[in-house]
Amino acid sequence: MFDIVSVLQQTGVVLSLHYSPGQTEDVIRAWLPGFSRYCRQSGDGLGVRMQRSFESEFSAGADEVLLVGSDVPQLSGRLLSQAFQRLQAGEAVLGPTEDGGYYLIGMRREGYLPQVFEGILWSSSSVLQDTMDRFSEHGQSCALIRRLRDVDTLEDLRRLWSRKEEVLGHCRFTPASLTRFFKPENGRDG
Repeated sequence: MFDIVSVLQQTGVVLSLHYSPGQTEDVIRAWLPGFSRYCRQSGDGLGVRMQRSFESEFSAGADEVLLVGSDVPQLSGRLLSQAFQRLQAGEAVLGPTEDGGYYLIGMRREGYLPQVFEGILWSSSSVLQDTMDRFSEHGQSCALIRRLRDVDTLEDLRRLWSRKEEVLGHCRFTPASLTRFFKPENGRDG
């Protein structure tokens, strides 16, 4: 999470943190300082929470919004730049994950399409395709940036650990966290 926040803070854009309802704002602010806005997520289900996050940001004056998941430590500033370039070109943008979902979704105020969050079977392998279909059904183009692996399971975490030099080269915090989690036993990792 800290590596993602670090990359986001380097972009120079206004950052808002939308956090889960179970947390208090004081705790979130202390743990992750440096955001312009802190907003408690509302609604039942991931799709409703994402839809409301977009609407909250547009109501606050944003013309372009990128929602970024917190489970892709290999996210880079270069990928965020690509996503913003697509938005500025007038396209919606998705960052696909290897499991069929996405780690990033971006839309412009003028092309905001709340229907992309409706009728989606979240946490399934069809999330990305279903979302792209929603854009297509409403006549909107949607660009894809680089596919990444998100971390949803212990197996995902192990896979990330096994490829740490390759995929976490720009990360300052995640490798140390993983080292504490996967303490070498008998001279072996993981």
